This record gives sequence, structure tokens and C-alpha cells, in this order.
Amino acid sequence: MPPTNLYAALLSVLLMVAALMDPVAVAPLDLPTEAPSGEGDTGATDLLSDSPMWRTLLDATHQHKQEFNREFTGSIEYLHLDNFNIVSFPEDCRNTSINMEGCLRRLVRGLLVYQVLLKHVEREYPNSQVLPNIKYFSSLLISATRQKMRKPDAVKALSRTQEDSLLKEVDHFDMFNRKMFAHNILRKLHEFLRDIQVSIKRIEKRPGTLL
Repeated sequence: MPPTNLYAALLSVLLMVAALMDPVAVAPLDLPTEAPSGEGDTGATDLLSDSPMWRTLLDATHQHKQEFNREFTGSIEYLHLDNFNIVSFPEDCRNTSINMEGCLRRLVRGLLVYQVLLKHVEREYPNSQVLPNIKYFSSLLISATRQKMRKPDAVKALSRTQEDSLLKEVDHFDMFNRKMFAHNILRKLHEFLRDIQVSIKRIEKRPGTLL
């Protein structure tokens, strides 16, 4: 079996096993979300940008906006979260001449950063309905992306010191501010995933791109 088909088969098995173990955590969320490219489904391919993991992650992070609006009905606008940005929010691949390898590294590095920041979200919202999907499929997307990289070990997990420093950026003595940081983490994660998927799709379509 070719490596790409083997990977697709392995991913299908993983998703099936996960669904049997915890169907609530991995079931697709009931929220219609168009693909960031504006295109409909065109069938399974080996392109990373066409992986169904993107859809699940984008649905989950998009649904977060509904959770925010339910919690702060009419009292706080969603755009108020712009006041709770941090310097460590990862960069995507827009507005650069970055190649595929560089963009894949940014994706993995960014998801590793968000995995740490999600610890803050979980601490503030331990019963969040969207968080289990986000955490699970983020890990799967990291693994899938590393398999596309020429040097999969080039991006390392954050050290304990780096994690502590990152979490200090969103820690605050005031509960309201901590919650705002938690909401903005999910908002920025959605934007990161949306924009970097579009960039990867664009690079994949370049003539001669090695996948």
C-alpha cells in the first residue's frame, strides 16, 4: 500500500477508535461552516489542506463565538476581545513568500503554542463543550503535518520554562480578565487555522510543489 494511502487508512482507524471510546468528544459539531477557500467538498485527496481535521477544528472554534455570546448576552461585544491580545499569538503564513516547509513549521509551532494556551482555557472553562474536539484534533493535525515535513523533528515541543512564561501572559488576578483571555485564545486559534489552511492550499497548488 502506498504511504499516502496507508496514512489515510490509519487516520480513519484512529478516528473510528476515538469515536467508539468517547463519541461526545469527537463527534462533528452541528454547525454549518463553509470551507475557508469557499469551495465545496471535492472528495478525499492526499493534500493536507483537504484533511477533514480542518473542518472539525474550524467548526469547534467557530462555535466558541456562540458560547461567548450566550455568556455575555448583549453586555460585551465579541470584538472587545481585541483588547486581550498577547505578543505570543503565533504567526500564520500570509503576506510572506514562505515555502511549504516553512509554512508547515509555522503550523506545527503555532499549534504547540495553542496547546499550552488551551490549558488556560480549560482552567477557566473546565466544562467547555468545544474544548475536547479542539484538543484532540489539534494533536492529530500536528501529527499529520509532521508527516508532510521534510524535517519533522525541526519543531520541538515547548519546554516547561517556555510553557510557564506563556501562561503568565494570560494570567491575571481579575477573573473577568482571565475569562477574556480564554475567549480570545479560542478566537485567535480559529483565525490562525482559517488563514493558514488557505495559505497551505495556495502553496499546494503551485507547480512543482512537493507534498
